[in-house]
Amino acid sequence: MNRKKFLSIVIIGLVFIISACSGTPQNSTTAPLPTSTEIALPTETPIPTLLPTDIPLVAFPEGYLGGELPVGGSYNPAAEIFDQAMIDYMSARGIDAAELVILKKDKIVFSHSYGWFDEDHTHPLTPDAVMRIASVSKPITKAVVMKLITDKKLTGSDLVFCLDGNTTDCWLTIEPIAGAEVDPRLKDITVKMLLEHQGGWDREASSFDPMFGDLKIANTLGVNPPVDKYQIASYMMGRKLNFTPGEKSVYSNFGYSLLGMIIEEVSGKTYLQVVHDEIFTPLGIDNVYLAQTLPENRLTNEAHYNCPGMGTSVFNPGTTVCWPDGGWNIDHMDAHGGILTNAETLAKFISTYCIGTGFPKTDSCGEWAFYGSLDGTLSMVIQRSDDLNWVVILNQRENQSYGSHEDIRDMIDKLVPRANNLN
Repeated sequence: MNRKKFLSIVIIGLVFIISACSGTPQNSTTAPLPTSTEIALPTETPIPTLLPTDIPLVAFPEGYLGGELPVGGSYNPAAEIFDQAMIDYMSARGIDAAELVILKKDKIVFSHSYGWFDEDHTHPLTPDAVMRIASVSKPITKAVVMKLITDKKLTGSDLVFCLDGNTTDCWLTIEPIAGAEVDPRLKDITVKMLLEHQGGWDREASSFDPMFGDLKIANTLGVNPPVDKYQIASYMMGRKLNFTPGEKSVYSNFGYSLLGMIIEEVSGKTYLQVVHDEIFTPLGIDNVYLAQTLPENRLTNEAHYNCPGMGTSVFNPGTTVCWPDGGWNIDHMDAHGGILTNAETLAKFISTYCIGTGFPKTDSCGEWAFYGSLDGTLSMVIQRSDDLNWVVILNQRENQSYGSHEDIRDMIDKLVPRANNLN
């Protein structure tokens, strides 16, 4: 679905970093999880007409740090070590767009962008540009679910699927694919299990992540691709679970997609509207969107993505496209990997919510790192026990020379002592 395209500039806070996922396209995180009818956006929202470079910025010295990559944000000579580290990292790996934010005691003390807004390298990237954040969408979804639970609109013990005639204490009434033999354990899956990746799906064991299986699912359902998230759910209800729900925790994009559907069912609103209403509007933030797959549908302030290779288009199976441009479908990934925003907004989010629990922050959140990874995207948020927190977004997940970019975490760890001096 095409969304209204619009631009708003919000400078709020936080910082940096990384993650990785290898091989086939997939959305991923390695952070631990603690055990514990469609509504359109407002039509009056203005459509952006200016590129990020039309926004005045504090000028950096000519040829700053060798002039290899442009740097955007407010120039601070005391922070050159961070710029140099990022430029060195990006230059060595051929990364041409990134954002970095550092938070100290929930205050943004550093926010810079690096590289280029466009593939032709004609417009420097600026910190207000939005980018895909991949699985870093999941902590946001978790915060929404915990808010609904706190407001007693939902409980962790609520059942996910309404099966065998059950219409109480359950949320999703989805018909499984015709003729399918439904795994009887589906009826035992709870909201809490989805939050903790215990729903019974294991993409490694089945060699299949349904959120990237448009062509296979469309063929099975007898429909034209791409498929939507409800068609994916119908298909998955006809597959045997990989393990008994609650038995163990195995990372699942599909489980968080179901949480997004439950959010919509509970609220009567779209996932994005609930994200705005419950999380970002109270923070004064309005630059959170759902990503669109096709380049012609993207926002005018959305940075470009690295093309790591070509694949069959799920929108037009007779053509070949760069993976981020239709090799898979981000349009249906909303709650597990479809959010589009910038590093400053993520910084504000992690200054307000603990990414591990999903609850509002009242003290230190402890030590947490959450990663997001898609072809053309790598993102990371870090919450440290000393409240020196980081956000980073890259427009490249991996390359043949260096593999994944998770080693950016090592770079950040080395910068931590210097970041303590930022104000």
